[in-house]
Amino acid sequence: MQSICLSFYPTPDIYSSRLTGWRATGLHPLSPIVVLKKLATSSTPEPKALRTPGQPISLDTSLLDSSPPTGTELREANAVLYSKLRKGSTIASPTRRYIERTTRALEAAQSELAILRKRLLDQQELLQTRKKRKTGKRVAL
Repeated sequence: MQSICLSFYPTPDIYSSRLTGWRATGLHPLSPIVVLKKLATSSTPEPKALRTPGQPISLDTSLLDSSPPTGTELREANAVLYSKLRKGSTIASPTRRYIERTTRALEAAQSELAILRKRLLDQQELLQTRKKRKTGKRVAL
């Protein structure tokens, strides 16, 4: 019975079907030759700016070291970041898009956090007033 099933169904060439699947998606199996052809080659490497350990870093890390920024501080910091991205085009465009999307997501999360904190405070105040009213006529709050 097993020979009947084997003869009825043709055996696929697994290697060629997988290779065709890779090519159809625009990807290639890990081949160093293909990878090196895809990489953009630069003729001269850019010299790195050397700095001594005593030099301070030029980035403003005050937002990282302090408590979470308010909405206004975050918008100002993002505006400065956007302007620096537009002026200096040394960053690749996918990285630039990632930075812009990340800052937009952070702003959205910050605003949602502010709304949720306000709701939490309102709920806590309501709960406190209900706890204080132990006697007397119950009023729907």
